[in-house]
Amino acid sequence: MEKLQFPALDITGTNYISWVTNVELHVESLGLSETVKENNTSTSQDKTKSVIFLTRHLDESIIYDYANMRDPKELSKSLKDRIVAKLRYCGETITESQMLKNTYTTFHKSHITLQQQYRLRGYTKFSDLIVALLIAEKNNELLIKNHMTRPTGSKAFPEANALNAKKPAKENKAFRGRGRGRQNYHGRG
Repeated sequence: MEKLQFPALDITGTNYISWVTNVELHVESLGLSETVKENNTSTSQDKTKSVIFLTRHLDESIIYDYANMRDPKELSKSLKDRIVAKLRYCGETITESQMLKNTYTTFHKSHITLQQQYRLRGYTKFSDLIVALLIAEKNNELLIKNHMTRPTGSKAFPEANALNAKKPAKENKAFRGRGRGRQNYHGRG
């Protein structure tokens, strides 16, 4: 059994938004993004690959409900309808704009400038905002990691092949007498 690239869609649907984001990214990286779009002209082989990928990332309890589906677009639409219906049943109807607004309000108050910058970018899809935030987070982690290896103001590492300034190359005299081969002569030099 191959390891999952990301957590499977939970039967409760609590991880639906992160699951959809992951699905979009991975399906695109596999070159199968056309299979989940309206009026797609994908080959049946590509559709099958996409359905297999989607069903592998579903909770075992959900897989059996969608075992007969062969079109990835229908499968993703059915899953979305299931989650939306479940949320409505719970008394919550969440729209894309509400998800965006909720995400912006979760920014820490010290990062109000970042919140404004992301709002000004004009994201209309929640998944696009999440991808941008994940990339920013990875870049920030890399910056911190680089800073921790050599903090600002610390002395640079010495060059491995640098010459010693106290002994210039002219003073570094050739070996005399005790070498091997052609250098083992006592003539000029």
